[in-house]
Amino acid sequence: MRNGSCMKEKQFKIASAYHEEMITNDMVEEMDILSINKNEYHVLQDHVSHKIIIESNKISPKVFKVSVNGNSYSINIKDEYDLLVEKMGLDASIDQKVTDITAPMPGLILDIKVKEGDDLTKGDPIIILEAMKMENVIKATGDGKVQKVISKKGDAVEKGQVIIEMEK
Repeated sequence: MRNGSCMKEKQFKIASAYHEEMITNDMVEEMDILSINKNEYHVLQDHVSHKIIIESNKISPKVFKVSVNGNSYSINIKDEYDLLVEKMGLDASIDQKVTDITAPMPGLILDIKVKEGDDLTKGDPIIILEAMKMENVIKATGDGKVQKVISKKGDAVEKGQVIIEMEK
């Protein structure tokens, strides 16, 4: 957080509630933290004061948008298990972005729950597809934004047919 320093890929370890120790590139630094309210903090590090505001964590429970002295940063929180998964190379599917929505089976589109420009988050219902006399709710497998709705209510679709194009 020092002036002129870059906050990319630094790892931190927090030791206690109000007096913190931070490990940055194998160096231990100390800082004092005062909670102003739920999302705002005053931090004193090396006799330099910093105003920190947690702006949001709507993306993921482990990703925060934080403002430090008016500059915004995206902070990824990783515990020892996240680091192990990353080290093993198994983290590729953790944050999925939705690709084009295709019909998983042949059927009839009963309803389309999204429109062009809509933002999707994982689990949002996208379409209702009737196949073999059963209604199937097709949900988003990740986050994304709807670019174009190709099919419409009442259309018959084949397996693999693109129904909705997503922004790349």
